[in-house]
Amino acid sequence: MKNDKKAIIFMTSDPVFDQRANKIAQSLSLLNYSVTLWGINRNEVLASDSMLRYAPKNKKGPLFYWETGMAIKKHLKFNNYDLIWTCDPDTLWAVFPKKQKSLIIYDSHELFDEVPELANKFIKKLIWRKIESYFARKSDVRITVSKPIADILKKRFKKPVFVLSNMPLLHTKPIIEEKTNAIIYQGAINKGRNIKELIDAMAVIPNWELWIAGHGDLTEELRKYIDKLPNKSQIKWFGMLPYQELMKLTTKASIGYNGLNIKDSKSYEFSLANKFFDYILAETPVITANTITYQDYLNQYNVGWTEEHNLPELLFEITQFPQNIKEKTIACRLASNEWNWEKQWQKISLCIP
Repeated sequence: MKNDKKAIIFMTSDPVFDQRANKIAQSLSLLNYSVTLWGINRNEVLASDSMLRYAPKNKKGPLFYWETGMAIKKHLKFNNYDLIWTCDPDTLWAVFPKKQKSLIIYDSHELFDEVPELANKFIKKLIWRKIESYFARKSDVRITVSKPIADILKKRFKKPVFVLSNMPLLHTKPIIEEKTNAIIYQGAINKGRNIKELIDAMAVIPNWELWIAGHGDLTEELRKYIDKLPNKSQIKWFGMLPYQELMKLTTKASIGYNGLNIKDSKSYEFSLANKFFDYILAETPVITANTITYQDYLNQYNVGWTEEHNLPELLFEITQFPQNIKEKTIACRLASNEWNWEKQWQKISLCIP
């Protein structure tokens, strides 16, 4: 079938590595849309023909958001779309005032005004909250990643907010590899992810390795820190990997890590990360943040452990009982048949003509 409708997805992440945006693009294409992903060039990796990447002069702060927003406005001035999908308020504001007959979907990936970068910055928080609320009300459809965030945003926007959780595509499930004594962390190497705590905890399980696959603000700092450790050979860096390579690596690990320092950010308290469900798809039981959201999922399927007490003690206890890991691996296999993008998308597709 020929795709006779045009859609664009705006983000301030790199579209090559933004899993959620790529899944949305695939799903929209099944609804007869030709989809362009517009984002920021953050990596030296070639993009596909369906991607446009902008390289702003300013890499962060107000000038970054202003410059990126102006680039979005310029693009929309010369290109028309039937559907405009905006990720977070940092791209949402730039698609208004609406100059074309487009369906505008606002996709909130987190409580944007509660991210760690805005901690103790009352004025900036207030500005972003007002920007988000004002323009979200003007959008045609509003979605987010978890029910707790949806409940908060409904009160703020006084509009319906649908949930599209960050679950993986079931048809991309990789061939499950033979497991090794390894813990994998995939994703952003940023503040609040407890990565340093995980690195330190590896000392209590010397026969295991830690695999870190990702990049972020703390990458160089943590690499220098590891170089000084007596057990540095336990930790292996893989950097940013294309999704299929990342998933293949994840299937080889026995445990996935999804820790968060909840005290760092109110947004973390309600988060629902891609990596949590990617671990499950790879049949890799997960140590995850001790939040109500993750507890609810673990109550449905016993796919892992909540990080509710001392991490070194938890790791030591887990690795002493390999049968427990095997039981949770089987639970992951069952859960992946329910926790997948295809089932999530069915609800959202009803909102899209």
